[in-house]
Amino acid sequence: MKVFGIGLSRSGSMALNSALKILGYRSLFVLTDTQFEKSLSNYDAFTHVPLAVMYKELDRRFPDSKFILNVRDPESWLQSCEKRWAATESARAAVTRELQLRLYGTDRFDREIFRRAYDQHLNDVSKHFAGREHALLILDICGGEGFEKLCPFLGKPIPTQPFPHENSASATFENRFYMLKRFVIRHTKAREVKRFLKRSLGRD
Repeated sequence: MKVFGIGLSRSGSMALNSALKILGYRSLFVLTDTQFEKSLSNYDAFTHVPLAVMYKELDRRFPDSKFILNVRDPESWLQSCEKRWAATESARAAVTRELQLRLYGTDRFDREIFRRAYDQHLNDVSKHFAGREHALLILDICGGEGFEKLCPFLGKPIPTQPFPHENSASATFENRFYMLKRFVIRHTKAREVKRFLKRSLGRD
């Protein structure tokens, strides 16, 4: 049996991934379709945005699987998306922009378009799994829901460890700062090595 988190971005996919690991699943935070296909045999749980696009196909390919639609208060979700898109506008890869086009119909933040896409995804998923409550769980991680709702759905005992909450705005900033610092250090060292080699070879 596979477990799939099929929520949109900024709705707790990273926290869900960590929670599934706590419950003993080999869980992968998926970034691309290609990564997902290559990892199928090595993992039994998957989360993040690419799965939101392919959930119908996944339901067909893995008929006994569990699907978790992680949701968020729409207004809070829109605010989080707006901040994230503004912070990553110049850094998003082509594959990310393509995925955003498939999900939202645009690769730029637009409040009205995103709200329609959010409502559409929730409605489409609910209709697809109608009458199969055993297969779909709607989970509001950002709203405080966690193991007390997730574990009965998966048939797992509730752990003593608290439910993880990751990828907050502050955590995102800290992670981006850390990556920037590593980039600066790496390239500074590279320039120092080049200067050393030039001096050693007498090319100054």
